Amino acid sequence: MINICFVDYFGLKTNGINTYREILLMSLQNYSTIHLSVIFLKASDVKIIKKEKMGSIDYYFIEHDIASTLHSKYDLKIVEFLKKQFGNKKNLIFHFNWVNHGKFAQLVRKHINCRTVLTNHCVPWRNLISTNYYQFKKIEWFLFQKKSSKYLDNNIIKEVVAYNSFDKIIAVTNLAKRSLIYLCGIPENKIKVIYNGIPNIEEYITDKYKLRMKHGFREDEILILFAGAVTGRKGIQELIESVTGLMKNNTHIRLVIAGDGNFNEILPMVKSNWSAITFTGNLDRQTLREFYQMADIGVIPSYVEQCSFTALEMMAFKLPLIASEVDGLSEIIPESCALKIPLINGESSCYIDTKMLSNHIMAYIDSKQTRMDYSDRAFLHVSNYFSSKKMVCETRKIYESIYHDDYLSHREYECSKDDYPAALITVIIPCYNGRQYLKEAIESVLNQSYSNFELLIVNDGSTDDSLEVIKDFSDRRIKVINNKMNLGIVKALNIGISNAGGEYIARLDADDMMHKDRLRKQMQFLQKNKDIDIVGSYHYIVDENGCIISIKEYPISNTEIKFMLFFQNPFSHPSVMFRAHIIKEFPYSSEYKHIEDYILWCNILKTYKGANIPECLTYYRVHQKNVSKEFQNSQRENVGILLLTMLEKLRISPSPNELKIHLAIANNYGRMYFNDRQKIDLLSKWIDKVVGIANQTLNYSISVEKNIKKYLFDTFLR
Repeated sequence: MINICFVDYFGLKTNGINTYREILLMSLQNYSTIHLSVIFLKASDVKIIKKEKMGSIDYYFIEHDIASTLHSKYDLKIVEFLKKQFGNKKNLIFHFNWVNHGKFAQLVRKHINCRTVLTNHCVPWRNLISTNYYQFKKIEWFLFQKKSSKYLDNNIIKEVVAYNSFDKIIAVTNLAKRSLIYLCGIPENKIKVIYNGIPNIEEYITDKYKLRMKHGFREDEILILFAGAVTGRKGIQELIESVTGLMKNNTHIRLVIAGDGNFNEILPMVKSNWSAITFTGNLDRQTLREFYQMADIGVIPSYVEQCSFTALEMMAFKLPLIASEVDGLSEIIPESCALKIPLINGESSCYIDTKMLSNHIMAYIDSKQTRMDYSDRAFLHVSNYFSSKKMVCETRKIYESIYHDDYLSHREYECSKDDYPAALITVIIPCYNGRQYLKEAIESVLNQSYSNFELLIVNDGSTDDSLEVIKDFSDRRIKVINNKMNLGIVKALNIGISNAGGEYIARLDADDMMHKDRLRKQMQFLQKNKDIDIVGSYHYIVDENGCIISIKEYPISNTEIKFMLFFQNPFSHPSVMFRAHIIKEFPYSSEYKHIEDYILWCNILKTYKGANIPECLTYYRVHQKNVSKEFQNSQRENVGILLLTMLEKLRISPSPNELKIHLAIANNYGRMYFNDRQKIDLLSKWIDKVVGIANQTLNYSISVEKNIKKYLFDTFLR
């Protein structure tokens, strides 16, 4: 039995997600191997939580909105309630439909044994087409070039964080899948494209002219139907402009706008055509289907659209369609099934060709045969490729595969806990009074997909019950070194290194966590790249509850890392894995307090090479007792001293303005500091100067030096 909890908002009027939910639940409840529950959010008529059973489906009504970041206590309260309801259920899956529910999905996974699925109904960054066209085109270009998110500053960072919160993602178009892979860095095996589908509509067919009589429309009117939200991104203004232009010479045209939204901008456009334009507001599903049958022409002039249910339903009801050539619409509607309107890309905005839209409308009005040809082909297309039966079947396979994939992954990498070979990797966790998060840190190591390791915990004179937390684990791979007094992290790490038996040594802090594949991926990387001796990775930034709140990226190649050393720390310390003989040759130093890792990289990289894997393999926790928070001023001061020492070795004496620039870079201020043309120009000149002089020692080619300057400039402006 698979237990599915479908999460959506309560009381939403007809929209795509509402349609998706109704179709999915109606079909899934017929499977004896699936038990369904629905969690409705923002249910205003309930006090906190209410449960009802309707047929075979359990419904939970919650007044809270889990997308809010301001009421974490309510989130935890809801999770505790859900744990009581579902905590003992096996094969439990929470199916989310809103990307901004990612943080709550993490909380659910943390407290309940379950998996999470997201159906990605929209691609949020594409909404920039109407709010920040320049940024939209920039991101679109990177997508075309298949570049990763590290080139995009922080413009899609919220999307990246949210998508990483789910175990599986259902994309409703291939465009969305490409965006997830190439912009957000989501592994391809985590994504499945399942197009939306609609049920057989024969049972809803009614005589067209009887429906017109029912709703007060004349038989001789040409009804042009728009169905959707009344917003600028839907092209509603362009549609009104085109249709009202035609109405001057065609008095039998009527435009029907079915949907809610902001009417303030479009009402002045109606002017003298009030009697020929009908605003219905939001329609219930049955009435909307009747409008599909009454209409003569359907128009979808959107700037942004994915796998539109409106388009599918219009085609299914044989409504001749005019659609803009944008992302999802281009993918689901072939040229033979609709008259297309291209988007015209201008310098500062893109726009719909209203003249072409008018011509397409007239082409349908003037020729009944043209209408029939397009509508017949569209009907066959949607019947063959977009059935609800196929959508439901593919979704059910996703549910079934999640736990099956977990089993295969476990079998592929785990060996018997009674027969561990000699450890290839030593994981070192130094711990001083770290009991609050220590259990999670240890569990993240023990649950690695690669199991041939020893976990060496250096309990550095803790006065809390950290040792008791460690003793609660019975895994034979755990080894503990107890310092009688607190010696500090540098000595604790060096003690751990001197006692490490593995060929590779991996770091982790007592308040951080590992991704389950971290050790395997880094070990395989070092085995494949014999010239690399230290490898780190990107890391997730998580809050006190372990929920991802951001992502930190680092330079990838050895070249980038060596130049970055002169400006910023190029590694995430808890994410690093060394070849053991290297770190034993270069032990940690206390010369620069609280930045022992930075000085270590400086020493190692004089002789050896480093790299970062461009994946988040560690979860770096931000909380009030972080060393980086507790000793922030001291840390920044020592970084400044170290960087000045490095510049002196290059024989660079920075001016006061250059020093400000350098410290702004070191502290990762980005656009907060480099916020005007003068500072940006100074940044560019300073990078040119430092990199140019540094390269006299590093001796890379002119082309490499040029690329490095651009890479650093783009990075520091984030």
